[in-house]
Amino acid sequence: MGCGNVYHFPKHKEDAFSVFSLFLMTGLAIIIFVNQDNPQPRERDYSYVGSFFAFSIWISIAVSAMGDYIRKFFKDKPIAKKVVVGSFVALVILMPGMMLKANYHEHDRSDNRLAWDYSYNILQSCEPNAILFTNGDNDTFPLWYLQEVEGIRKDVTVANLSLLNTEWYIRQLRDSRRGQLDRKAEN
Repeated sequence: MGCGNVYHFPKHKEDAFSVFSLFLMTGLAIIIFVNQDNPQPRERDYSYVGSFFAFSIWISIAVSAMGDYIRKFFKDKPIAKKVVVGSFVALVILMPGMMLKANYHEHDRSDNRLAWDYSYNILQSCEPNAILFTNGDNDTFPLWYLQEVEGIRKDVTVANLSLLNTEWYIRQLRDSRRGQLDRKAEN
């Protein structure tokens, strides 16, 4: 932020102030306005997308400034263009690569089978044609995944309590349950 911001303000004060206002209002102002409890059950980074956007503008301005400084350093010799392009390619490849290397292990969920195992065990513990009441995304979505994608225990009806106050969901449950019972009667 420092490089892009420092380069932006002297060159284009009005534009820089607009980006700074966007950064301030969608960052610090959102933090004050929303006043979220601490700690939160999950990350709420999506609240700050506007400030990330402003930050990315300053990052791109900093990259442009680095290109200008390299051209000035080499006094517009033919090698300057090659150095600028090479630096840009190195940044585009190395920065994401370094971020991937630093954060991959922490964010790798390929061996985390907790949601699958937990929901599988819940479905297997139900009687045939049972109705299973759930209360929220974290327990409902893994159950729906197992039933709809993997075809496990489709005879069990998963009823989400948060959605039971909507007419469309009640109709959907009724119709899917009726279809299950009709198929059972045919067999």
